Amino acid sequence: MKGHQPGRGRCAGCAVGDPLDRDLTAGVPLAQLAKKYKISGQSLGAHKRNHWNPALVAAHRKQELEGTALSSLAEINEAIRHMKAILGASVKAGLVGQALSSNRELRQNLEFLARLTGELNDKPDLVVNIAMTSEWSRIRTVMLTTLMKFPDACRAVSDELAKLDKEAA
Repeated sequence: MKGHQPGRGRCAGCAVGDPLDRDLTAGVPLAQLAKKYKISGQSLGAHKRNHWNPALVAAHRKQELEGTALSSLAEINEAIRHMKAILGASVKAGLVGQALSSNRELRQNLEFLARLTGELNDKPDLVVNIAMTSEWSRIRTVMLTTLMKFPDACRAVSDELAKLDKEAA
């Protein structure tokens, strides 16, 4: 901390600036920040109450996540460019083994990039056919058994269910 003098007029937290605000955003305890920046807990509390915007927490986290995602994409793209250069040089030099190895690495990097960007999704789609479940069979049996007490209603429901079965087939 650059020679801050205690007293009125200048906020010790504002004098530190962005590093302190980033630590506050990250949720670092005030006692730890007081030691790190050599500022009293009271001054840090006043800075947090009066000058630090809690809305910055979401903005900083979003920025950090986007930065991480962008840097990951940039790095994988750089690896792909590098593997393409190695593959090209290997082919020109007639180094078949190295070319095959480079091609394998390139394929893995391209696959990873496709997963990262969402172009490739290996997750299976889950389809549950409830008509084939034992629960539905029990429900249907209970409904029809209960409807047997009301013959007209039973016939009407049975006919409609039969139509649904034909549509499903």
